[in-house]
Amino acid sequence: MLNKLLKSLSLLLLLNLLIKPIWVLLVDRKVQLVIDAQWSVDSSITPYGLFVAVYSYTLWFNVILDLGIRNYHNTTLAKNNNLLASAYSTYLPLKAILSFAYAGIMALAALIVGEYLAYHVLFWCLVLNQVLIGFTSFFRATITGLGRYNTDSIISVIDRVIMLALAVPIFFTQLWNSYQTIEAFVVLHTIAYAITTVVCLVVVLPHLKGLKLSPNFNNLGTTLKKTIPFALLTLLMTIYIRSDFVMIEQLLPNGAEKAGVYAKGYRILEAGTMFALLFGNLLLPAFSSIQTKKNELIQLIKSVAQLAMYPAIILSATAYLFREPLMQFYYPNCTIEVSDCFGLLMLNFISVSAFFIFSTALTAAHKMRTLNSIALGGLALNLILNFTLIPKIGIYGAIYATLATQGLASILQILAVSKLYSIKIQPLFIIKFIIWLIPIIGLGHLLSLLGIGWVVQLSLYMLINFTFAIFLRLVDTRQLILTLKHSRNDNIAD
Repeated sequence: MLNKLLKSLSLLLLLNLLIKPIWVLLVDRKVQLVIDAQWSVDSSITPYGLFVAVYSYTLWFNVILDLGIRNYHNTTLAKNNNLLASAYSTYLPLKAILSFAYAGIMALAALIVGEYLAYHVLFWCLVLNQVLIGFTSFFRATITGLGRYNTDSIISVIDRVIMLALAVPIFFTQLWNSYQTIEAFVVLHTIAYAITTVVCLVVVLPHLKGLKLSPNFNNLGTTLKKTIPFALLTLLMTIYIRSDFVMIEQLLPNGAEKAGVYAKGYRILEAGTMFALLFGNLLLPAFSSIQTKKNELIQLIKSVAQLAMYPAIILSATAYLFREPLMQFYYPNCTIEVSDCFGLLMLNFISVSAFFIFSTALTAAHKMRTLNSIALGGLALNLILNFTLIPKIGIYGAIYATLATQGLASILQILAVSKLYSIKIQPLFIIKFIIWLIPIIGLGHLLSLLGIGWVVQLSLYMLINFTFAIFLRLVDTRQLILTLKHSRNDNIAD
């Protein structure tokens, strides 16, 4: 299982490293700069800040589109592929009904925040985008549930490739400068998501022999009883992860502007979160298919934790220590507020990485009560901290709320997985980890005393810490090399 996962992960990372950083770090950044430059002229609210706030608002309710069907379908299909046609006969009509329900609920929700209705094109395109993403996610859950990880890896970048092809001529040239609006930017998303949904459907259709769209709604209650815990988790996590943008926009007098500042600091973390989410999507069927093989499952959890957590810690620490030069390079003449926002938010990448590993392990085991209890506590803590801190210290309040909430949630998930699978952490490992943290914390200051450029300092900092982790054998390089060799031999044999 680890061999197959690593092969798929290699392709996934390769494709996404080629495409998604270009979109998030270059194109999305350019769009914000171009659109907000127009805002500075007409003195209206910042369009990009409004966009991220409305987008986060639509995410709050997108659980209605799924009701936990995706994750439940993915985990059950990974165990028994023969359930595919019968599942689709119920799930496809049900998802269509849920899509209309979502649109209706969003219309009512928009009345609560009346200003969003004034931007009806932006609002309804974002609603449609969520519907398309919902269908795409469901189809991709089928693809990974069938074990076609490489196909899913390719599909994972189709939407961004299409967006790049459409956005670059509009926002990087003056050929169509009349379309340099936030509404046009959102419509580009809609086109890309629609095409991706169609591609997914084409891939899935050959596996749906004997499909009859005649849902048995008599069993709907039984189905929803199984899927609702998954839906509840998605709802709770979405609200407390994305509530910061909405609450900044609503609680501060210049909320849209500050949401735009927060988005600048959040952008690179969002890019990292995309990779963590993709990793989690691969892990869910992998964990589900070997639930009865405890030793293999424990080894897989340990291996993926090593592959993900040490780079996450190093990258987060690097981003925090070098936050000012990195942001000055990325956003020339940016404020200290943007740099601090970026540096502090990147510390959250450690918790994000842990979340997508350990919550996925609990999801695969259907330990939804544990996950929902943690998520509910996290939501309560996040809302209390946001309501308390944002009016007092602005966007820093949202940052501290995020760090506290996700940090605590990830620790509780790690403890839950350790208890579930009786994973014991050896005292020697703890000692090695503490020793490894010494250069993580202190090396940046020492390098600054050498009087060399920040790029060289950053490179040395990352190189030394990665090398030190390997030297202390925190990363099992021997097992990883053997696995990669085995993976290569499998490819040759194929």
